[in-house]
Amino acid sequence: MEYTIIIAYILGTFTGVVVYRQGLKDKRRLKDNRDLQPLVKSPIKAIKEAKQDKEVDELAKGMSNLLAYDGTEQK
Repeated sequence: MEYTIIIAYILGTFTGVVVYRQGLKDKRRLKDNRDLQPLVKSPIKAIKEAKQDKEVDELAKGMSNLLAYDGTEQK
């Protein structure tokens, strides 16, 4: 029972420090007239961005292959 209180105190302190630091960063961004960025991305947005990045990479690879072709026969 005593261990749970100690663990809860440590986790609470850690959470407080993280929230405080994030608040300082947000205040600095607002002071510089920049947009605030969320601390955590939503999973849906992260998956969509990963898929878009993958599609762009495949397109870039295909275009570079087309532009690098010099007419020689493949072995």
